[in-house]
Amino acid sequence: MVSVLVPRQIVESGKAFSFPLPESVREAVAGKERVTLKNGKRLPSWLRYSAGAKTFTAAGLPAGALPVEVVVTSGEQSWTLAIAERTSR
Repeated sequence: MVSVLVPRQIVESGKAFSFPLPESVREAVAGKERVTLKNGKRLPSWLRYSAGAKTFTAAGLPAGALPVEVVVTSGEQSWTLAIAERTSR
């Protein structure tokens, strides 16, 4: 499991923000990664993944959207990303 912590100020601002696929995962993916929610469903409409840039973009997060767990699968390997709000500074 890889943790991605988003500062509370960014989440509360309501503005879109982006973050890269964590380096440990970026180095291992073979270029044909599949990204889903942990339950296998599609990402919510407010979260997009760009395979070319290996970047997530979040826009218009509804209240209570975080934390969310996303699974990145490449070949036989998979990683769970726990995307959560960082509450401390």
